[in-house]
Amino acid sequence: HNRSGKMNQNWKGGVSEDNMRYRKRFVQQNPDIVRIERETLYKIQGGVILRKPCKVCGNRNSEAHHPDYTTPDKVVWLCRTHHVRANRER
Repeated sequence: HNRSGKMNQNWKGGVSEDNMRYRKRFVQQNPDIVRIERETLYKIQGGVILRKPCKVCGNRNSEAHHPDYTTPDKVVWLCRTHHVRANRER
């Protein structure tokens, strides 16, 4: 049984307009950060940068975190939980 999207009892209509508005504002206010994140994604997909486990807990499902956007090629690998925490501390 397919219970994804509209078929899921918890479906609330997809991404809210608020989320899209916040993202659009972030992109407009931070074009350099968005460019660096996009370039990092392309490097990961192209095999130039290799994904590593989370530096804190070892979770293999990790994300690239930029502690300093002035050095875009220096990334720290963090799981989602630790990535959110690191960004909050910034």
